[in-house]
Amino acid sequence: MRTTLIFIIFLCNFGITAQNIKIEITACKEIGLEGSAAIFEVGFKVISGKIEGTGRYDPLAFPLPNGTKAFAYLNSYDEVVAGKTAPSPALLKVYGAKVQVGKILVSHDLAMVKTPVNRSFEFKSGVAFLGSEPKVFFGSIGNIKGFAKIGDEIAYTNARGQRGKGKILGFEVEGGSQTDVIFEGVPDNIVNIQVLGLDNVDFSDAKVTPANAGSEVTTSVSISANGTKAPNHKSKTIPIGAILENKEVKITVHNLVKFNPDSSTRYSDVFKVDYTLDYYIVDASFENKTDHDLDIGEYVLRLNFFTADGKSADDFLRVFRQKTDSNNQVKKDADKIDSNIFGGTSKLAIAGAMVKYEESIPDYDAKHKAVTNALNKPLGSGKKIRSINASIMGVPPEYKIEGLGTWSGTFFEKKHLIFVPIKIGN
Repeated sequence: MRTTLIFIIFLCNFGITAQNIKIEITACKEIGLEGSAAIFEVGFKVISGKIEGTGRYDPLAFPLPNGTKAFAYLNSYDEVVAGKTAPSPALLKVYGAKVQVGKILVSHDLAMVKTPVNRSFEFKSGVAFLGSEPKVFFGSIGNIKGFAKIGDEIAYTNARGQRGKGKILGFEVEGGSQTDVIFEGVPDNIVNIQVLGLDNVDFSDAKVTPANAGSEVTTSVSISANGTKAPNHKSKTIPIGAILENKEVKITVHNLVKFNPDSSTRYSDVFKVDYTLDYYIVDASFENKTDHDLDIGEYVLRLNFFTADGKSADDFLRVFRQKTDSNNQVKKDADKIDSNIFGGTSKLAIAGAMVKYEESIPDYDAKHKAVTNALNKPLGSGKKIRSINASIMGVPPEYKIEGLGTWSGTFFEKKHLIFVPIKIGN
């Protein structure tokens, strides 16, 4: 369920971001330019994963020796599975990298950027625009030095000499790729940034540095240089020891952490948070019982509170749920996809609470993030992995918790529920 931005993006766009893809370029011919991108006609072989052949530009990455990556987009009309070569040429759009035969491209989950512990950054903003949210600016950036991440607090001085402060809410690379970190080497003006201004200073044509330049960047979970008080989140660890098991997977839920984020931090919310709900963070292990790689991501995504008859706690929060009977076929299809593919998941609606929980854990990025991200990748036969924040559930305080569950099955197939009753003090 990682990286909340990716999760939100694929839900909102009604598609799922491809993962575990690795391809090798077998033929290459440059055919032109499109803005800052070079366009190539390429042949390729799939090493792992699957190219769906959608006929649209799907995001991929070039891992670079310095631990960063270049951004690329592959447009193929052929469906190609692992071990096979595409029968016809495809188009490849590339920003800031050289393409040649033998080059390897991967999906972005296999090209995680390695950020130094003691990092800093500097960049220049172009013309900034105000969005629909008050004090939220967006616009392109360039002259990037160092590493900047979502959540970083920034100080900036615009062309008129005015000084302001803000917080980075997001990055989007030209072509549609989302990234939680931007870094030196990315071509100028292909990255759009979204910034929450903490005062009324224009973000246009500004030189940007960390708010506390010279030391590690602060975020909302620490006391910043301007004296901002650390959030007073409330959490309680509840030992569970419940086991959910079928022929494919064994899931051991060690603990649930009841989490109530501090509502006074709503000013810094990147994603909307419902402070009236009780949130439960899942600390769990996942074991692949099969003799082949297993995608445990579906089990993680669908993990929730259930009743014995299979009703999920997600039902009241589903994003595309039809509230009344309707003859609108689009709404009916959306409702089906929400309940059958995504498991009726409310994870989109409560993703903001998970962000706050992750921010509250000391050294989360260094000690826990990689393990949790691995839940979205195939797990090898006989392998076991544990995450302290594998998933999140959100329910009203009056909700009666009867049991935990998850299920297998894909598009419009019958749900195969794995359920275990639990009792905890609400």
